[in-house]
Amino acid sequence: MVEADQGRPARVAPLVLAATLVCAVIAPRWGILLAGVGFLVHGVWDACHFRAKKVVHRSYAEFCGVVDLVVGTALIVAALV
Repeated sequence: MVEADQGRPARVAPLVLAATLVCAVIAPRWGILLAGVGFLVHGVWDACHFRAKKVVHRSYAEFCGVVDLVVGTALIVAALV
């Protein structure tokens, strides 16, 4: 069974989400850009855990990592166009 990680990322995530929502309200392009960067960072998180075989099952990390990279890239392109 994969054990849950209760470290710093779990505590930082709500703060990042709040910052993204504030940016989306004040400056929508910055909110979209920040959300895209968040997806890319989460894709890196998935790749690290895929390689380490910890926190989540490998198949989920692989699937989620690919989705995160595609969505993150699309959001960044949408914010810059």
